[in-house]
Amino acid sequence: IDGNETDTWSWSNGGDGYGGDTARSPVIKIGARSNFSTVVTGPVDVAFDWSSSHASGDNTSFGVLPSPGTISEITGIVPWTHVTTSLGAGTHTLVWEYENNTLTLGGEEAARIDHLVLNYPELALALDVDPTGTVSSFGYDRWYRETTDTSDGVDAAISAPGLPDNGSSTMEISVTGPGTLSWQWKVSSLPGDILGVSLDWGDNLLEISDVAPPASVWSPASLVIPAGDHVVRWTYKKDDVAATPADPVVQDAGFVDSVIFTP
Repeated sequence: IDGNETDTWSWSNGGDGYGGDTARSPVIKIGARSNFSTVVTGPVDVAFDWSSSHASGDNTSFGVLPSPGTISEITGIVPWTHVTTSLGAGTHTLVWEYENNTLTLGGEEAARIDHLVLNYPELALALDVDPTGTVSSFGYDRWYRETTDTSDGVDAAISAPGLPDNGSSTMEISVTGPGTLSWQWKVSSLPGDILGVSLDWGDNLLEISDVAPPASVWSPASLVIPAGDHVVRWTYKKDDVAATPADPVVQDAGFVDSVIFTP
C-alpha cells in the first residue's frame, strides 16, 4: 500500500466505531490532496468501510485505475458506510483520496478507511468451499488457484510465488461455529518455511514444513470451531535464511484444497 501527494495517510487508533484502528488522512492545506493506493489482481470483490468528518466542500473518493475511474465519493460529515465493488480479470490500482477544497472547517478535517477485504471467487472455487463462502487473501502477494498439484484432481489454492525471505502470504475464510473445518494440505518447502493455520488472528494451531513426506504429500487436517463467528487463516511464511545451491529444489509454496465445514 502506497501513499503519495502532499502527505501520507497514517495509522490512527479508536476511530472505526468498533474500538479498533483505522487509516486516517493527514491534515493538509487548502487545495491539496492526499491519497493511498494498492494494486490487486482480478477477478476480485473489494469491500471496505469509510467515513468522513470534514467540510461539505471537501471530498473523499474511491476509484480504480486505469478504469472505471472514480466509483464512489463522500463529503461532509458521513458516518461509517460499507462499500463494495467487483472487478474483472487483470491488474487494478485501488485509490482512496482526500481533497481539501474549502476554507470552511468541519469535524476533524479528515477521512478514515477500515476493514478492507479482498474476496477472490477463484479461491473459493479452488478450495471447493462447502458450504459455499468467500475467500480473501493478502500479504506480500495473495494465494492463487492452480490446477497442476491438487488433492481432488481438479484444482487447489497455492500460496504466492516468489516470496522473499521473511515474506508471507495469507488466505482466510469466515465460518460460524460450532462445527469442524476440515481440509487437505501440503507444502513444498525447506524445513524453516512453514504453512500454518490459525483461528481469529491467534498463533498457528497447526503447522507443516519440509521437503519430505508427510508434509510434502496431501494429507487431511481439521480444526474444531467454537460457537460464533470466526476467521480461519492459512499462512505460508518463509524464514530469514536464504536458500543455497546445496538445498533441494522445492516449489517454495503451501497448498490447500477441499475445505469443508461440518456443523
